[in-house]
Amino acid sequence: CEGREMLVPLTESLYVPGRVKDANKVLVNVGTGYIIEKSTPKAQELIQRKIQQIGTNVEGLQQVIAARRKNLEIINMVFNQRVRQGR
Repeated sequence: CEGREMLVPLTESLYVPGRVKDANKVLVNVGTGYIIEKSTPKAQELIQRKIQQIGTNVEGLQQVIAARRKNLEIINMVFNQRVRQGR
């Protein structure tokens, strides 16, 4: 991989050509603007942990969405009953 050409992101929409200097080290964005250097295996471990964390967050959000939908159904039932009673 060393010496291989690649596109390096400068911004979300601007890339410049570059070359891989050391394939055993990569820069990893760990959030809030912090970028750290890690070995390739350590970077892969970090990414796998992030993927698992995102999966857990998605599952939690799906449960919240399901509960909110159930609440919305109950609110709609009560609303429709009151509208019928008011006629």
